[in-house]
Amino acid sequence: MNNVSIFDLLITGSGLYLIYVTVIMKTKGEITRGVIVSGNVDIERMRDKDGFIRYMYGKSLFMGILTVAAGAVNMANFYFRGPAWVSMAAIGGYCAMLAVFAVLTIKARKKFID
Repeated sequence: MNNVSIFDLLITGSGLYLIYVTVIMKTKGEITRGVIVSGNVDIERMRDKDGFIRYMYGKSLFMGILTVAAGAVNMANFYFRGPAWVSMAAIGGYCAMLAVFAVLTIKARKKFID
């Protein structure tokens, strides 16, 4: 296994973990620190925990699904020796998604936590 496939596996695994954490957040009301909120946030002192969960649920689930898709597309392209532009598009799309998700998380923090 080389570095490219390990990187793709990590991206896919992180997307699966984000989906798992998001489902747990919605079903049990438990927010995992270090994934959707930073590690220094005191979850028990959040201003509106339920509002945060409602706001972030769809966005986090969508981000997780797109992350899994980006990793899977990149792995498939690597193993089937597809054109390089497909991998570049998947990585570029993943980076763009990550930036948008970061902005949405910052907005959620300002609205529901701080």
